[in-house]
Amino acid sequence: MYNLIINTTFNESLLNQINHRLMDVSKYDKIYEKDYRLLEEHIYKYFDYLTSNFIMFSLNNDLYKVYPSVIKANGDVSAICIIDNNKIAVAIDAVIGVYNPKTSASIFALKGHCNEVTFIHKIDSSKIISSSLDKTLKVWNLAKKNLIYSLNTEGTNIGYIFSTPEDSNTFFLVHYFAKYEVINLSDEKNPTVICSKPMTNENIYDSYDQLKSGDIICGAKGKIVIFPFNFGNDMTPIKKIGSFDGTPLSYCELKPMLIASGLSNGSIFIFDLNNDSERIKMNGHKGGVTGLLKLEENENVLVSTSLDCTIRFWNLKTYTCQETFHFEKMEIMFFKKFDNGIMAVATDKQVSFWQGRCYK
Repeated sequence: MYNLIINTTFNESLLNQINHRLMDVSKYDKIYEKDYRLLEEHIYKYFDYLTSNFIMFSLNNDLYKVYPSVIKANGDVSAICIIDNNKIAVAIDAVIGVYNPKTSASIFALKGHCNEVTFIHKIDSSKIISSSLDKTLKVWNLAKKNLIYSLNTEGTNIGYIFSTPEDSNTFFLVHYFAKYEVINLSDEKNPTVICSKPMTNENIYDSYDQLKSGDIICGAKGKIVIFPFNFGNDMTPIKKIGSFDGTPLSYCELKPMLIASGLSNGSIFIFDLNNDSERIKMNGHKGGVTGLLKLEENENVLVSTSLDCTIRFWNLKTYTCQETFHFEKMEIMFFKKFDNGIMAVATDKQVSFWQGRCYK
């Protein structure tokens, strides 16, 4: 269970009143509506161990409640992938478990890898593809709960897998310290390599993600590079952005051409790809920023996770941190968001699902 460090300006009497009201779960909505009027002048966060384990806080004059459910892992969480609003795939060592994010209940498990799973990618609503340190790619049928086929990766480990909505059978693969490859798996017996490029000191990166356009964004110390999904023979970048005082670890596309990037030194940079000389820098984290998400409920709120064991909520109008949640000895490694607003927050030993609701 998460242990939050609570910072509050409320007196003990008021907190006791709130705690007493919250004991009656059936009256939550009325309670929140009443308490919001009491607390709207303050930033408030609260964690209740006795009822539904929820957090409540005020941000930008809206009141939010978040109530997490948790998967406790019996091994290391190495990858997560959102399938739909009712299913998430979580890799724990060599096994891929499929869970219900609302209840944390296990639905089924996919077994076949013989070493740690490094990445899971959704092909469509019924199929996923996974890579592993066992040097294989495996395609799984979620409806039948079985392995469709396995592909040997020629002695290399794959760390990232991307595809485009236009062609769910063509994949961009990052082979650790070996090569980049675009491969078509329409014919599972005869995969087609579209293009391939060896990794060198000039083109090896520390982090990778995919923009909505399909282009690949990646970062190394002090720089960000963007190149097309189907990169051809020379892998010429579309864009190079330099002069960062850290290594980019995470990315969030706030708007077309407007990117937020979290760095290894704890900073968050926001920049326009058309004019990257104008940058906004936000400081607050004391460790590498591992995840960035923009809240759909409020486009002016950016959420960040970090190796400093915190989650921060940032106001994109003022570019200041307005909320910080502290977790004891839990470095946050993965951060994903479902279409219905649930956030999946993964540490090395558990995955927490946060369902948020905004009270206007």
